[in-house]
Amino acid sequence: MPVGIEAWITQIPPVTRAWLLLSIATSVAVQCQLVTPLQLYFSFKAAFTNAQPWRALTTFFYFGSISLDFVFHLFFFMRYSRMLEESSFANRRADYFWLLLLSALMLLVSPPLSPFPPTYVPVPQALLAKLQPNRRVEPDVEEGRERRSS
Repeated sequence: MPVGIEAWITQIPPVTRAWLLLSIATSVAVQCQLVTPLQLYFSFKAAFTNAQPWRALTTFFYFGSISLDFVFHLFFFMRYSRMLEESSFANRRADYFWLLLLSALMLLVSPPLSPFPPTYVPVPQALLAKLQPNRRVEPDVEEGRERRSS
């Protein structure tokens, strides 16, 4: 029976756990100077012209160097991703992975096609912003139905 951190890790849904571990591994690799952050960021020219296809994946796993900011990013990522995977996508791991994959592809493909200059928002934050549950705008509307007052 797992105890401590092993038990905590095994309780995390699988897609969220894989992304969390890859994010930690990527930041540890940068911290140990095995790779530089510039080798991880996505650049259309570097990824496809210079034959560095890993940039399309690693840009989603790198949240920055290990710091308090990194811990907060991982905490909020874990919270929202776990919430989505356990509620909206309960028992549908492939659907959740498909959502992440399509969102990632749209984030990679849309900037070169856009006539507007890039916003330079780091890709993991942009993907998380798309995944965060919407705040309730109208408090009287619940799950698509209006509350009836008696």
